[in-house]
Amino acid sequence: MNHPYSVAAFVFNEAELVGLFCETYADAVAVHIHDFGSTDDVLQQLAAFFGNRLTIIHHSTPSYDSLLLWQLKNKCWRELPTDWVVVVDFDELLVIDSIPEGASVIEPDYVHTASELVPSKMSHFKYGEVMPYTKAVLFNKSVVTKINYRNGSVGCSPVGDGVKIVKAGVLLHMAFVGKDKLGKKIQQYTARGYPRDPAATWRDYEKYLKSTSYIARLPWNQEKLPNH
Repeated sequence: MNHPYSVAAFVFNEAELVGLFCETYADAVAVHIHDFGSTDDVLQQLAAFFGNRLTIIHHSTPSYDSLLLWQLKNKCWRELPTDWVVVVDFDELLVIDSIPEGASVIEPDYVHTASELVPSKMSHFKYGEVMPYTKAVLFNKSVVTKINYRNGSVGCSPVGDGVKIVKAGVLLHMAFVGKDKLGKKIQQYTARGYPRDPAATWRDYEKYLKSTSYIARLPWNQEKLPNH
């Protein structure tokens, strides 16, 4: 990225995704991880990679409480040390080369990805679909005074003097990566009372695994698709 930036991310037992997260945000000035009771070694792996750039904030409330996440995402970014801040779930990877001149909020294309195995590198992503909505995740807090995420944390209404929202980049949501990982995620959501339909989730997995509608937007795959 062409500006210093920091990251606020939200995690619960995502050890399989640490490599991708670290590759994506390797040059972040600071990383604030909001953890909701992870029992795997995700936090240890992150500490080994980011060192003193990492701050871990522990929460006792389940991460599937959408109201909690909505409220937390509307305030956690203020604690980050840089003007540009990224606010994402741990399974969201922002792919952007540079921030357009004059922008203060970035809305990337939002992509649900799918793969048979959990990818170990960004270049392994091959399948997925661009959603019919964008998701703002990159903000300049010297301009933005409030993000105003709505419940569900997809839509938001940033405010501030001279706020300019620009569509740029791609946000890869690792929603369906690895059959074993997806099965575990369904079990975790069910155990913690989140209303997720397992059958519908598996159907989505199969659907996105056959789709390549976003690949033209990813530099490592441009030669593999016809024009869109």
